[in-house]
Amino acid sequence: MDSEREASDGTKTSYGRANYFKTSNCGSGNGERSIDRPSPLCANIGETTLKFFIKLVVQNPFTILWIAIPLFIQTVLIFAIGYGLSKLVGLSYENAAPTAMIGASNHFEVAIATAAMLYGLSSGAALATVVGVLIEVPLMLMLVKFCVRTQGWFPHDSEKDIANN
Repeated sequence: MDSEREASDGTKTSYGRANYFKTSNCGSGNGERSIDRPSPLCANIGETTLKFFIKLVVQNPFTILWIAIPLFIQTVLIFAIGYGLSKLVGLSYENAAPTAMIGASNHFEVAIATAAMLYGLSSGAALATVVGVLIEVPLMLMLVKFCVRTQGWFPHDSEKDIANN
């Protein structure tokens, strides 16, 4: 159940269902307009995390390259194998693209949490997982674009249904 509390400065805070935002009255002061902004705790955690990662990247540029290049090659290679095998097996585009994408994904969100817990935030393992996320997100977007451009290589589910009838 959600609850809301109003402070003396006119700021309302909602609690429950992962609502971490405060609403503050702006404008004429009668509450006609409001702006959602993150709570100070969430903003502080985000700022601290961002500063930490920027510091890591700036201090270790060559280490990051040594991690990023093999990750790039590995992800593209696994995607190509998965996409090619999907074509060989005769999967539809609606099955082939997710199959290749899931196969190429490295699930770095789990790796970051594990590395931070086991080795600490300043460890090489934590750095590798952070670099992995920084590489994986734009790379996956590039691979999605590739899938969309090559969807003509595969039959679509609607075409298979028509052929089976």
